[in-house]
Amino acid sequence: MGYGDKSYTDAEAIAAAKSDPVYADDVFEIDDDGDSTKDIVFQLAGATTGKTMTITSSQTDNRNVTLPDATGTLALTGAAPAAHAIDGAAHTGEGDSVTKDVGTGAGDVAAGNAPGAAQAAAILASCQRASNLSDVASAATSRTNLGVDAAGTARPPLWTTTSKSANWTASAWEIVICTANTFQVDLPAGPSDNDQVIVKNRGAGTITVDGNGDTIDGAATAVISSQWESLTLRSDGTTWDIV
Repeated sequence: MGYGDKSYTDAEAIAAAKSDPVYADDVFEIDDDGDSTKDIVFQLAGATTGKTMTITSSQTDNRNVTLPDATGTLALTGAAPAAHAIDGAAHTGEGDSVTKDVGTGAGDVAAGNAPGAAQAAAILASCQRASNLSDVASAATSRTNLGVDAAGTARPPLWTTTSKSANWTASAWEIVICTANTFQVDLPAGPSDNDQVIVKNRGAGTITVDGNGDTIDGAATAVISSQWESLTLRSDGTTWDIV
């Protein structure tokens, strides 16, 4: 160890004589014990005033630190960190955060190995439940269930047709064919914006269409009194309009 131009022995004597061994960075250096031209010099000129850098070791194994290595960066050598289980195998020397590739090369994760396969199955099942995707592997089936066409454009909802001759509560996007008798058709309660219902009177009776809590063109009900007449109704989420 050197202290300015002092020898190792001189530096020891100076250190022993100081009650508070604090040295100025422009005079403190560490020399190689076999070649005094090899030095480590400490320089704090770039530090912020009033700030202290503390170097603390928390390692339980021996470590060698090379400053710098051949690439100009810090290099850590010595005992490797603890093994981490990935794809069912132990991988060492990779630290606490590890990324593995899927493939057949050295160190790769084989496709289908647990936990990957189990996670994929769980994701698939979750998607099917959440989005009604009965077959995620089939693009056509998924598009149908999501209501989009091949280009990903949303399609109009599919209409259903029901024939009735007695009181009935319609669903959104339902065509109600009234085949006979006089009775009432209630519109869906709590409709969404753009929900639609068609009611057609095919019989000779009178059909009363009830808004089920919402108005129809400002009224509580609408009436189809003639055979073969129909009403097409569209909701904005709060009221129904005859269109």
